[in-house]
Amino acid sequence: MSVVLGYDESPGAARALRVAIDVAAAFDERLVLVYGAAPPGPVGEEYRAHYEAIAQAGRAGLEHGVASAEAAGVSATVEVIDLSPA
Repeated sequence: MSVVLGYDESPGAARALRVAIDVAAAFDERLVLVYGAAPPGPVGEEYRAHYEAIAQAGRAGLEHGVASAEAAGVSATVEVIDLSPA
């Protein structure tokens, strides 16, 4: 079993990360941080450029989340998915 958290470095996500790390540590579970990277709008050249920018921002944020989890002794993995965060 894993603890799964949608994470984007927003203030709410930062608070949720602290709780998710505590829960994962308490139950000795892996933490999976997920980021939805689908930009708004139709498919095309602009879509691809937006997608890559959003995905890169997500990967950077997820790295910070993983570092926080590892500092607390919690094993963490990341997923960037091609879907909207909702």
